[in-house]
Amino acid sequence: MSQVPKLRRPQITPNVQSVGTTQSDGPSAGGVFPASLDDYEIIDGTYVLYYKGGKIGTAYELVKIDGKSVVKEVAVYMVAMINAAHADGIKLRVTSGFRTMQDQQTLFNQSSNAALASKPGYGTHQTGLAADFNIYDKDGRVYEWLVKNAYKFGFIRTIPNERWHWEYWGNWTGQKKPDWIGGSRERSNRMKHRHLAMFSKVPRIHSCGDKKFGGNFMMRESDWWTSHGASEPHTDALTSGATNSWIGFSGEFLAAKLK
Repeated sequence: MSQVPKLRRPQITPNVQSVGTTQSDGPSAGGVFPASLDDYEIIDGTYVLYYKGGKIGTAYELVKIDGKSVVKEVAVYMVAMINAAHADGIKLRVTSGFRTMQDQQTLFNQSSNAALASKPGYGTHQTGLAADFNIYDKDGRVYEWLVKNAYKFGFIRTIPNERWHWEYWGNWTGQKKPDWIGGSRERSNRMKHRHLAMFSKVPRIHSCGDKKFGGNFMMRESDWWTSHGASEPHTDALTSGATNSWIGFSGEFLAAKLK
């Protein structure tokens, strides 16, 4: 497997204007009422949440979903989304959820590349909002389902080169906004959680190699669709990772399906 490509190669942004896309932020996230957690294990405890290196609050209940921990306030929307996916014949699974400081430290120590794991206290999995999903399953059909439906449950993508990473930025339908959202008023780096639209963080039209994202977000070869069975040519390979990450397994521009 090759190393992360350098930005020396030309970036190719696919011509997606021909399918009627715009630069809008897409539909708003949230609105689906929370699901029951009766069938899930709930673990009480004291779980400190972090953002940009600072403590923003404490969660007291974690829900085990597919063996992964998810903060209860977010789990009610995640379970609703998983149930909806299953009803559509899609087995949506959580592959990573909330991470404690020790979890993040272990992952950071094991990472061969600092870009692959955030420093402890800085990863969004420590905010309680983030989860990773099995987007490479079923020839990309899991990912396509998420692109079409996740915003209805409050989940949007926030990292250009990580198709699997989704975060809750919904409107907290059915419950009071958690006290830990937003962090302490004394902290200038508090999260300031707000209701966002689907393409607020990862625009419809973008290139993973674009420096405007504030870092090297080139997609690794191991994450290209061609590394998971897709036929070439595919923009992931054609651009050496400087792809538009809304493009699916078949090469279709999935963001065009949302108006």
